[in-house]
Amino acid sequence: MAVQRAFADKQMVRQDDLVVRVDGRGRAVTLIVEPLATELAHGEYCVVAFLDAGPASSDSKPPSAAEQTATDATALEQELHVTQMQLRAASAELESAQEDNRSVTEEYQSVNEELQSSNEELETSKEELQSINEELQTVNAELSSKNQRLTTLNSDLRNLLESTQIATIFLDNELRIKNFTPSIVDLFHLRDSDYGRPITDLASRLNYDGLAEDVATVLRKLTVIEREVALDDGPTYVMHIRLYRTITNVIEGVVITFFDITERKRFEAQRAWLATIVDSSADAIISQGPNGCVTSWNAAAERLLGTPEQDAVGRTLPELLGPYLEPQSLDKIKQGRESLQPLEAQLQLHKDQATITLLLSISPVVDGNGHLLATSTIARDISDHVAHQQHRELLLQELNHRVKNLLATVQSIMMQTVDKASAGFRDTFAKRIQALAHTHNLLTDSQWQGVSLRELLETELRPYGDQENPRWHLSGEAVELGPDDAVALGLGFHELTTNAAKYGALATEAGRLIVRWCVTGGDHDPTASDDSDSDTLNITWLERDGPATQAPRQSGFGLRLIQEGLAHELDAQVQLDFEPDGLRCVLGIPLRRRNKQEARA
Repeated sequence: MAVQRAFADKQMVRQDDLVVRVDGRGRAVTLIVEPLATELAHGEYCVVAFLDAGPASSDSKPPSAAEQTATDATALEQELHVTQMQLRAASAELESAQEDNRSVTEEYQSVNEELQSSNEELETSKEELQSINEELQTVNAELSSKNQRLTTLNSDLRNLLESTQIATIFLDNELRIKNFTPSIVDLFHLRDSDYGRPITDLASRLNYDGLAEDVATVLRKLTVIEREVALDDGPTYVMHIRLYRTITNVIEGVVITFFDITERKRFEAQRAWLATIVDSSADAIISQGPNGCVTSWNAAAERLLGTPEQDAVGRTLPELLGPYLEPQSLDKIKQGRESLQPLEAQLQLHKDQATITLLLSISPVVDGNGHLLATSTIARDISDHVAHQQHRELLLQELNHRVKNLLATVQSIMMQTVDKASAGFRDTFAKRIQALAHTHNLLTDSQWQGVSLRELLETELRPYGDQENPRWHLSGEAVELGPDDAVALGLGFHELTTNAAKYGALATEAGRLIVRWCVTGGDHDPTASDDSDSDTLNITWLERDGPATQAPRQSGFGLRLIQEGLAHELDAQVQLDFEPDGLRCVLGIPLRRRNKQEARA
């Protein structure tokens, strides 16, 4: 019956004080039947529950079936009688209830009207709640956006602190660690578990014990402290202790940053060292900015140029040196972007002061992209050097003049002495003196520093050929001959050239002259000492396609000069071969120590 009622009424059915026999004893049970709200695949279901309410009030034996039937019939009669009486009473009550219902209906109508007005008010409230809900959604969206921005800013801030490689630590007012960057582990032995611990409890690698006092000073005086601290193993840092302020300007501790200045200290020491060198230099060293204005002016510049540093800084070189330089020199200085060759300038600084000669060297200072950063100017007093050079040139000119006069005198005496001699002897002797003069002129042009072997040969052979009809060919490396070697070889080449012009390859149009040379010996021997004279200049003089040659019956002066003179003057080994095709002369000349560097050029 309870299950049927539950399915019919779609609600829970409860029956209390039911007595059942369990293990021969009466138990009070409450029956609850409740239909399931969801229909399953095979129809409707309900849940049946039995709640044990404890032992029954009487534990008598259950009646028999006949007794139970009689009892049930009596109970039904009694219930029917009671029901009839209740029905009569209910009819009376129904009449009164109907009257009450009429009044209640009227009250319900008034309540309904009130409910309708309340419903309208609720609709209005609902609309207001919807508006408030929309506003809350807008505020929520704004909060979400701000939260996202805050997350992004926190990420950016964290990446910024990590990318700057700046060791930073955040402490509260009690010196407890609030946060730190990864670089701080190079200074303090920190781990993630150290958040909230006092910094004074942790080991530090800094050679510095006043951290707590400095933090207390910053918190007390609301100032900033900057100190230079170093690690035990060498690196140097600049420590900044600043107040930690919230957005509302509330002080909640300090922020300590450490900047590595090891490289800067090294650069400062190097810069101080270079500045000392610049200040102590005897040369005027001047630097200018990209705009050409002077930025530094050392003591030597004050001494040489006569302008104090305070008057020179901020001005340009053309302004400072303009009255003393030539216009083309000023143009070079104004350019300032290309390296200039050393520039000589004569400056008359004061009327009562002698003229001094300065060697100016101007060079740009550029960065890796080629942009001009500054200009460096070095001015050196070369007045003494110029004076010595002028005096040397004067002596060389005087020596050259005297030698030329001496050669002219020798030639005049020779002409007077051999006036009655044969014309051939006179011409030969005069040409030898002239060859000596040519060699002397070459040495004079080089200020007696040396003569190129190729130039010496070209001077002797130039009269016997030109570009259109080259009758001689020279080949060999660059060799510089000293003055003594050049004079001796000049006379030797003159004799060989004269002999070739008279009897050899240069005597006919078809003849050809080939001269080859090379340096062998010590330069190719790694064991040769610096004082070794084993370098040998090998010269081969080869005549071809000329008249047939044969060895002379007797040695003349020219032959003796080549074979004996060169051997005596130059320690040379001379080999003369009068071959049918032409003369072949091979010279092996040990290079003197003063010529070895030129021979290696």
